[in-house]
Amino acid sequence: MILIIAVLFTACAFYGLRIILNRDGDGMVRVYRDKTLAASYSLTENREEVLSYDGHFNILVIRDGMVFIRDADCPDRLCVNQGKIYADGQSLICLPHRLTVTVQGGEEPVLDAVVQ
Repeated sequence: MILIIAVLFTACAFYGLRIILNRDGDGMVRVYRDKTLAASYSLTENREEVLSYDGHFNILVIRDGMVFIRDADCPDRLCVNQGKIYADGQSLICLPHRLTVTVQGGEEPVLDAVVQ
């Protein structure tokens, strides 16, 4: 019984330490173009950025701790329809413009289902 309690305590301590060390302030929005970091913005600062590339554009909006692509001139506009992201590890992707927008250090993601 003591061994089980010790293992659970150690696991909780490592989990808490991981959360503390992985925090990046209040969260950052990282914009990658062709797998290269192109820009970085605070998740807490409301802003609107026009991300242009080779004569094309994506309009990135950061508002109230959420990130979304408001408009783009790509043919399918799937990046516009992906919705808002806010949690650590979530991404928005525009394949025609080779753009990836990722949240780092935001809220912990919430599980929406558990599979056994």
